[in-house]
Amino acid sequence: MAVQNETSLTTSQTSVQTDAGFTYKSTRMFEPIPPSTVDLLFFKKLYSSLKASTDEIADHDISRLVQPPDQTTEQFNSFKIYAKTLYKVTIHIYGSRGEYIFTENPGIFDDPSLPDRINRVIFENSTRFKTFAQREPVNQFRITFDFTTPPIFDFNISPSLATPVNSSLDIFGQNETWVSGTYRKVVELLGNRKNKHGWLHRNNVWDLFLWLAIMPIIFRILFVLQKSITPHLPNISGVLKGAIYVYAFFLLLNAFRFIFSYARWVFPYLELETPLKKTNLHRLILGTIVLSIVGTMGYEVVMWCIRTLWGLDV
Repeated sequence: MAVQNETSLTTSQTSVQTDAGFTYKSTRMFEPIPPSTVDLLFFKKLYSSLKASTDEIADHDISRLVQPPDQTTEQFNSFKIYAKTLYKVTIHIYGSRGEYIFTENPGIFDDPSLPDRINRVIFENSTRFKTFAQREPVNQFRITFDFTTPPIFDFNISPSLATPVNSSLDIFGQNETWVSGTYRKVVELLGNRKNKHGWLHRNNVWDLFLWLAIMPIIFRILFVLQKSITPHLPNISGVLKGAIYVYAFFLLLNAFRFIFSYARWVFPYLELETPLKKTNLHRLILGTIVLSIVGTMGYEVVMWCIRTLWGLDV
């Protein structure tokens, strides 16, 4: 059975041997990570949770091993101890300058050698198993946190589209209880770290701002511009005036598009808090820009109401 939508994928499978041949089935839970703000302490907590899940499935798998007839009890017990060492949580860390760290030690998140700017962090439990057993583990996970952000201004990217999300939870295996339990642990950890600006990265948010706010503001600015420049350019042709207004329109439109892209950059979908990030400074700059626009337009509305309702010339 499979259920799929835009944000998640859940599949359920089993392994069956019939006269028609061998069939392998498993359970898989896959979905993008929700908009969140995390820090290095969160990664250490996540590692502890994933390690507990890995140890749990290791004990489950090893308990199902059958001692071969030609192997002594001591040899079999030694093999089970060795098999337990194949179940490890591996951490991959990618820095913005090409740095790469591969480790099984969660203490890396306290290490001064950690990259100043981290682009991606991956937790998985398959690398050691594949290296020594030469096959994929039956039950595994891969949790990817991608902190890269698109350019602030890029004409090749439509602001109407949702921000690409390359961060995901991917947990699958034959043990359905383990898959759902591991998924639930990760989701609960992330649930406490959801941010409030995920809406900014959805589809068509730009279009909503464009038609309800930006276009009226641009038309008002063009009206004020027309009143200001007409007395100073009495002899200019109508065609040139029209060209000036069209140019001003597209200039203003791209200025607002830049502000929108800057807002997405300042408030990313998935954010990693570090001491080096100058988030507060950029948010102050963005807040100043937005407040100046809103304040100016609010003043214009108040003045219009005074002139219209009370007939005062202000």
